[in-house]
Amino acid sequence: MGTKRLFDITVEFVHETQKAVLYDSGTKKFWVPKSALAEDGYIQVENNADGSITLTAPESWLYEQGLI
Repeated sequence: MGTKRLFDITVEFVHETQKAVLYDSGTKKFWVPKSALAEDGYIQVENNADGSITLTAPESWLYEQGLI
């Protein structure tokens, strides 16, 4: 199995429920399941010092969401 390519995108927090978080990429709003954001999940979110949020996810997932 090959390695998964990871990409960073800048997003804005919109809303949170018990099971998911809604983000806005600037061109599209999309939900991220909280299970994907868990410590062993496949998506990482970083709150940056300048107030922006960086979401790091596999290329395939971003493509499925229509973000790339």
